[in-house]
Amino acid sequence: MILDGCCLLKLIINNFWIPEVGRPYMSTATWMDPRRLENQLPLLVLAILIEMGGHEVEDTEKFFGELGYNDPGEQRTIRGMGHHWLDMERRGNTNSGDYFYDHEWTVRPAVELFQAGVSFKPSQTGCYSDISFKNGVLNLPTIIWYTNAEAHILNNIAFENIHNGTGGALTHYVFLMDNIIDTDKDVALLRKKGIINCTAGSNNEIASLFNRLTKELPVVVKPVDTIHRINVNKNLEKYCNKRWNKWRASFMQNYLANPWVFSSLVAAFVLLVLTILQTTYSILPYYHKS
Repeated sequence: MILDGCCLLKLIINNFWIPEVGRPYMSTATWMDPRRLENQLPLLVLAILIEMGGHEVEDTEKFFGELGYNDPGEQRTIRGMGHHWLDMERRGNTNSGDYFYDHEWTVRPAVELFQAGVSFKPSQTGCYSDISFKNGVLNLPTIIWYTNAEAHILNNIAFENIHNGTGGALTHYVFLMDNIIDTDKDVALLRKKGIINCTAGSNNEIASLFNRLTKELPVVVKPVDTIHRINVNKNLEKYCNKRWNKWRASFMQNYLANPWVFSSLVAAFVLLVLTILQTTYSILPYYHKS
């Protein structure tokens, strides 16, 4: 454990940043390895190793805080930051918002929501739990899709399912995205709206991943305090079921989805206008003579 801890600190301190440009330097494999659940070391062990090197406790807490977890509302102590690096990072990605997934209200795919008048916007914090719906606007966290995204998500989900009291924010998020993403067209729409930033993989691969992530997951239990939270799933379905939004969605699906059907609709409308004009000009001389 001591050897692993020293190795991890070496990676963090020496390779996490390039001093000249200040951006991540780790390769994707090296970046992912210390984030795997089976490779986690207690933060307390890393803190002890840092302090053995002559650093104060305050320096250690500042080091971990700047590394990945910064919640001004919680006291910055090693024990308060989490069990290990994965937990610390997960807390930093779930410390805002109170979204929960309600299995009683399934959310429609992104394209259907868009056809019903729902707009998509990136949430301000980017936290997985920062999901809201108000005035026809669905705010979703921006997810950066990279080579190890699947492994990273699975490690966080595994941690949430074996530790009670974590809240399961990422698990709730994955269930929602499984609903919203049905085909590659849904992914394309979310990429266009800035919800998904893709650095690796195609739209089909991303859709396939979210569709299979929840197959082996246990059904998430609604938090006990849901009475004090806004049910996003329920509000989305009610919005889509409003009469005007249903007509709008039906019109877009039947007439705007196919360019040939849309062209025929435009041609019919133009023909109707011309017919009305012709009839009008035919009647006007009769009234003038009278």
